[in-house]
Amino acid sequence: MLPQVIRISALRGPSGARDTRGRCQCYRLNPAGAEEDIAMLQAMDFEVVDDPLILRRASRLAIDLNQPLFDTIYHALALETRDAVLVTANTRYMKAGFALDGMVSLADWGNA
Repeated sequence: MLPQVIRISALRGPSGARDTRGRCQCYRLNPAGAEEDIAMLQAMDFEVVDDPLILRRASRLAIDLNQPLFDTIYHALALETRDAVLVTANTRYMKAGFALDGMVSLADWGNA
């Protein structure tokens, strides 16, 4: 299976809108768009991965890097999937996991 890059049309509100803690405010600004986006994602035929190895790896990353499981699960999936890479704009996570393989910053990926 070829790698897929997905861009959810989440930025329906003001582009790059952030709350006071720097978190994306996409759905908080326009929650009505969430249902349409979810329906779009459900219509796509994505492979669902339910592998305990990935969950264990994500848990270990979360502990070792002191990062939320929500962030590490994507990285674990990339690490456990041949020819996969996590492309992220999350600079906090990039700094925490800088010594690990399997990820690249969005800025570097866009310039490649």
